[in-house]
Formats: sequence, C-alpha cells, structure tokens
Amino acid sequence: MSGATSKDEDGKWKVNTGYIDSRTKDVNNVSARKSVADKRPSIDAVAGAGAGVSATTKKEGDKWKVDVSYIGNRTGDTGNLERKFEETQKNAYADPAVTKFPYEEIIKGNSRPKEVDPTQKEAYLSADEFKAILGMDSDTFYKMPKWKQQNAKKAKNLF
Repeated sequence: MSGATSKDEDGKWKVNTGYIDSRTKDVNNVSARKSVADKRPSIDAVAGAGAGVSATTKKEGDKWKVDVSYIGNRTGDTGNLERKFEETQKNAYADPAVTKFPYEEIIKGNSRPKEVDPTQKEAYLSADEFKAILGMDSDTFYKMPKWKQQNAKKAKNLF
C-alpha cells in the first residue's frame, strides 16, 4: 500500500491527490522533474537562445504568441490554384465526347495516345465498341457502382 492511499473510518479508500495540485498549479515549477530538467534545457532557455523554436512562435513574458500572417499569403487567392489546375486539365487530354480512339490504341499502355485521360479510357471508345467490349451501353455502365465499373474496366485492360 502506498502513502497516497488510506482507509477512512467508514472503511472507504481515500486517495491523496495533493501532489497533482503542487505539480500543475505553476507550469514553471519543475521541482517534481528535477532529474529530467538537469539533462535537458528548459523551454525558457531554448526560447531565449532561439534554437529549436519555430519562426512563427515566440514567448512574450509568460504567454506564447503565434504568428499566423503567413496564412494570408498562402491562401489569399485560392482561385489562382484552381485556374492553374483547370488549365492543365484542359490542355492535357482530349474531350472524350468529341474524340474517339480504337480499343487497341487505348490499351497499349505507355504508347497509348497522349490525348487519352488514363482515368477514363472507356469514355474514348465509340458507342458500338463500348458495347462490344464491355457488354453494355455507357449509360448502364455509369449507373453501376464504382467498384463494379472498376472491376469491368480491369477485366478489359481499361483501368
């Protein structure tokens, strides 16, 4: 039995939690961890020296201050990111509604046409070829759950 527990006159166990208050009332009180503090520098020493401290955080008095000004620079114009993404997508692949390729060219792997989007190879097939290869029309195919579409595409080397 430790010194922190005892029974009172009713026979109930009583736990002394006084040690918690003495360790947590003052965050600068490190007397409970003296052996650990001797082996490593304190937070104040590190903050004062500037070693290992983030450029966006610093301690002013007893409080920490976080500089969040960088957020405005990174997210000021999110439309710019979207425009760049859309431009690369527009220029990279042909429109599958307009451009069609034979099945043999689409499944060639590395030598497939660069205009073919590798995530939608089946969309570049003509309606007749789509039905002959996948066994259904495109409307039926796209109504199926995604996992069934992927399995059908894998079976025909279109994934």
